[in-house]
Amino acid sequence: MSLRLQKYDFSLKYIPGKDLIVPDMLSRAPIKINTNNEVENDIECFVNIVIRNTSMSDRNLEQITEETSKDGTLQTLTRLIIDGWSDEKNEVPKEVFEYWNFRDELSNVNGIILKGEKIVIPASMRKNFLNKLHEGHLGIEKTRRDSIFWPGINAQITDFISKCSVCLESRRSNSKEPMSESECPDLPWMTVESWGFTHTVSSPHYQQSNGLAERFVQSVKKMLSKSKQDGKDPYIAMLKYRNTPLENLDSPAQLLMNRRLRTTIPTIKNRLKPKCGNLKNTQTKMKQQKMNQKQYYDKSSKPLPELQPNDTIRFQHKPKGKWDQGTVVKNNNTPNSYVIETPEGQIFKRNRKHLMKTKEDKIEQTSLEEANENNHNDNITDEQSTEPSSVRRSERSVKKPTRLIEEC
Repeated sequence: MSLRLQKYDFSLKYIPGKDLIVPDMLSRAPIKINTNNEVENDIECFVNIVIRNTSMSDRNLEQITEETSKDGTLQTLTRLIIDGWSDEKNEVPKEVFEYWNFRDELSNVNGIILKGEKIVIPASMRKNFLNKLHEGHLGIEKTRRDSIFWPGINAQITDFISKCSVCLESRRSNSKEPMSESECPDLPWMTVESWGFTHTVSSPHYQQSNGLAERFVQSVKKMLSKSKQDGKDPYIAMLKYRNTPLENLDSPAQLLMNRRLRTTIPTIKNRLKPKCGNLKNTQTKMKQQKMNQKQYYDKSSKPLPELQPNDTIRFQHKPKGKWDQGTVVKNNNTPNSYVIETPEGQIFKRNRKHLMKTKEDKIEQTSLEEANENNHNDNITDEQSTEPSSVRRSERSVKKPTRLIEEC
């Protein structure tokens, strides 16, 4: 009945029995009529409509029919569709286990197997259809089609696109990772080089890993630029900055020297005297401030999986640039920083944000010595093959011009 009703567009409406003038059709006793032939005709008509409306050329359909006849698994599946499926999965051949869950949706028409309205593609043609599906280099969801089918098609589309070099090269940049906090110092000048301070540099093109220093440099540059434009003493501007309280904290001068600095603004002497600050209270405020900053920053961040040596990756030379191929050499012993190597043997250091793990096959590296040797051999071959060109002189007689100085 559902096949017969598909050509109609109708809506169901409930009517109470007391409002019915005559009994409805479903309330009447049905007449026993053998309708198997009618059902089979309806099914065959429906399947033929699907085949006719498929957006494929006759040549493609003929090729699918031919390859289906050569595919042993699909031939076994065809016999099960025609003869009927067993009630137990264990009694079915193993090569068609993957079709068991949707066996009721399978049909065979003119040598082509259908799953509902989708054509089942033989194994020999699946790679070709994957290339056709991804001709426009669209994303995974847009590449998935409703007209063809084979077991595991969605997983194969995802894997195929994840290895597409064109898509990987033009992929958008990674999202930012959660913030890596630095520890609050217990005392002023606690980390100094002569006292065993370890110099840690940030990854190229990732200035935010040194955000505290970068933000201070930005503020100082603005102060110096404005002081120069206004014709004021830049040291006065620096003095004002050091004497200005920070957010929820004391001024830099108070944190370092426990006293305010004297500025051009008059103040009482009592405010300039050193006062012992509450170190624990200051540290608590600093930690709370860092927690708040991290909380707001991490709302739009996403942690990226850790990379291992010899992982095949793509990396960006510059932020928002193209993705080039490379291999992870090692972790740089700093947060989210890795040492990578290109197929040409170049070594780079990049932050995890600028690295993307791929499923591509590792490219064999060509050593610089082999490349130089090949270039040297090419030069030798060119030198040996080059013959000295003969000098060709004109054979016609040329009259020497008369010079004015000779006539005098």
